[in-house]
Amino acid sequence: MNASPVNGAAPSTAEDLSYQLSASPGNSRSVKVSAKASGQPEPRLTYWFMLEVDYGKGYVEYYPRWTMTGRSKYFDVKLPNEADTEYSRIGQVYGLNSTQNTQAEAKLGRQNESSAEDFFTKAIGRPVSNAVKLPY
Repeated sequence: MNASPVNGAAPSTAEDLSYQLSASPGNSRSVKVSAKASGQPEPRLTYWFMLEVDYGKGYVEYYPRWTMTGRSKYFDVKLPNEADTEYSRIGQVYGLNSTQNTQAEAKLGRQNESSAEDFFTKAIGRPVSNAVKLPY
């Protein structure tokens, strides 16, 4: 059973890269995501899958998880053991410019080290996919 997309595909021109995401349950701490790519990557952008955690009080954290290659792929999104599954999580792909990409790389590196400043406090870049709720 696939989870329903949260909203429609992000606006883009026919030739620009976009992804259609869908998600299905894996186990209690992982979700299987399908990312179907169409179009061509823009040379000045790097594409990132972001995990958005909504705490239900107007506060959302945006965790960069990995770069996307411009090809269709399947992958597992795993939650850290200390993460609370009570909160809603959404996955979405964003196109980031070089400055934003550098920031995302630094935040991703900190996710494995200290978990300090390892997320964005608001969405950055340009959405290039639908947002899909991750069924944990």
